[in-house]
Parts: sequence; C-alpha cells; structure tokens
Amino acid sequence: MRRLNDCFGVPWQITPSALPRMLADPDPAPAARVMQAMMQMVKIDIAGLQSAYDGR
Repeated sequence: MRRLNDCFGVPWQITPSALPRMLADPDPAPAARVMQAMMQMVKIDIAGLQSAYDGR
C-alpha cells in the first residue's frame, strides 16, 4: 500500500490488486501467512506475499 497526496492535498492509498485476493482466501492459513509477511515489510513485495501465500 502506498499513500499519495493529490494536487489538492487529498490522501490516496494504493493497494496491490493481489493483496485482497490473498487475504480473502476461505482457508485462513494462507491469509494469515500473507498478513504476517506483510506486517514485516517496509515496502510491499508482491513476490514475497505470493511466496507466503503459497507456503514457501
């Protein structure tokens, strides 16, 4: 997720499209691994999240 401000000072948050899909998995284990991996990141790494989702 990245926060940006537009020319009017309004903040926007950009979320990678893969993140909601991974977090919405009906199996709670992959979603928990993704959340745990994301909380360790300073910048979101989609490949790292995918690895956590896949259990690698």
